[in-house]
Parts: sequence; C-alpha cells; structure tokens
Amino acid sequence: MKRKGIVWITLTILVATMFTITACTEKNQDEVPAEFSYKIAYAESFLGMDIPFGAAYASMDNGEDFIGKIDSLNALKQLSIDKGYPFFDENNEDYSTSLASKIRSYDENYFVDSSLILMFIVGKKFDVARIEDVVLKDSVIEVTFTRPDIVYESDDLTTYAYILEVNKAAVEGVTEVKTEYISDGIVVSPEQAYEEGLISQNELRSIAYYFQGNREYVVGEGYVNSQYEPLDIVPESIDTHTENIIKRAYLDYFFAVGIGFEQGLTRQNTSLSESDISLRYLGTYSGYIAASIEMGGLGVPHVTTIGGISINYPQSNSTIVLWKKTI
Repeated sequence: MKRKGIVWITLTILVATMFTITACTEKNQDEVPAEFSYKIAYAESFLGMDIPFGAAYASMDNGEDFIGKIDSLNALKQLSIDKGYPFFDENNEDYSTSLASKIRSYDENYFVDSSLILMFIVGKKFDVARIEDVVLKDSVIEVTFTRPDIVYESDDLTTYAYILEVNKAAVEGVTEVKTEYISDGIVVSPEQAYEEGLISQNELRSIAYYFQGNREYVVGEGYVNSQYEPLDIVPESIDTHTENIIKRAYLDYFFAVGIGFEQGLTRQNTSLSESDISLRYLGTYSGYIAASIEMGGLGVPHVTTIGGISINYPQSNSTIVLWKKTI
C-alpha cells in the first residue's frame, strides 16, 4: 500500500508537470507580437554639394544611398566607419552638423528597446515632400514618400536624410527596407487649366460663380446678379478623405514649386500642415475637382481675368485650385 501511494504521488506530479508545460507552450503560442510603431525623428533635404556626409560625398557621383535598419550603437559606429560618415569623427568638418549631432544622441540605452531606420537618399531630381506612410509587412519595412507630380522635377540634385525611430521587438525579423515614391495628384491653377484646355470656358465660369457666392464679378462694376445658369455640381460633395488628399497635394506644390518655394519656405522651417487649410468644394469639371483653398499669408487681394471670366479674390489668403488624382 505504501508503494502504491508513492506511485500515485509520482503520477500526480508527472501529470501536473505535463499540464504546466502544455499551458506554458500554449501561452507562448498565443503571445501577441509587438505592435509596430514609428516616429520621424529627423527629415531634411540638402541641395547640390551642401550635404553633411563628409569627404565620401564630396561628389554626387561618388555618393550612394543607404537605406537600412540599425539595432545597436556598435552597428551605428561601424556603419559610419564603413561609409565614411562624419558622425563620430571629431576631426571632420561635418562633425557638428545637425544630422551628426542627432546621430550621436542615440546611446546604448536607446538601443535596449528601440532601433533606427536610416535613409540617406542621394542625388534625386525632385523635392521629396514628406513621408506618407511606414508599414511593416512580414520581414520588410515599406516607406512611402509623397512628392509633387513628376512634371515638376528640380534642376538641382538633392540629397535627403531621414531617421525613423522604431520599437525593436516589432522589427526584430526585418531584413529589408523598401522605398516608394507616389504623388497625391496633379494641382493646377484655373489659369493653367483653361490655357491648356483642361477645362472649358463655361466650366471656368461655373467655378468662378460658385467661388464668389453664386455671383458673377465684372471689373469696374463689382458683383452682379446675372441670369447665368452654372453647371450643376456633380457630385454634390466630396468626402473628408478626398479633401485631405487635396490639401496634402496642395502643400506638396506649395513647398516644392509654389509660393512657399519662392519665399524659401520648407516643411522643416515652417509648421504649416493640412490642418491649417480650409477647403471649400466647388464642383468637378472634366475630371478635375475645383476647390477654394484658404491658408494664412497666401497671396494678395486681386482680380484675375481668364478667357473673359473675372475672378475676384477678396481675401489675401484665398485661392482656387483644380486637382486630379494620378496613378
């Protein structure tokens, strides 16, 4: 009987141990993967030869892109040695640049729970407006950049530096970082749209009519109540998602080739964003969405006559744009 008791105790321990192992295994299998998140910690563009990458980048022909993930301080320092970056070289004239200073701010404590995505993109002929999105798919991080439509290429070669901070656990298995460039669409002025035959005179007249509060404007007379019957607004409205895309596309142009560019404004030296834009839908014409854009400090009060149609811009921060999605 004593032996039988010992056997039962042994079996009980074995069964309990098996349940414990099974429970732990099931728990490990059910663990939720770390959620991927990112922060844009640095974003800057450098025209021509004004690039903070040291002697290795003295010529654009010698410079090369680096796009990748860094998991440790040692890896960051080794990358700087291999690529000739000045980040940790006190004798280099670019040691004190904002980019180098930012790189050196990441210490061993940072890399305990976080990693870096570095993107140094050399010698492109366009002004990358901003990072649109960053997603993790399997073992690949995909970074999407939005820029103005390709018809507005820059005459100057430009280098871009981006630093993304990411949670280390989520990107542990990442083997590649890919980049893609898209456009939020074409943005044209009423003048350009009419002169290039993108819209008709009657469509332009309808846009002006709705912009001016269902009135027409005659130079020397002001607003008049005419018998004009404008084209119907079809569709009657656009959704918030489309409005936000138009706002972002407008800012792409504003900073790359528009008034902001002419005034030396960039996304880095001003806080302007789509939240600062007020948009009023004016209808869709020949595939182009017409909208009134209001943003502080934009333009001056004036009257523009296009194809015999006068448009009165009574406020200094108001303009009209036509937008069309591109593939």
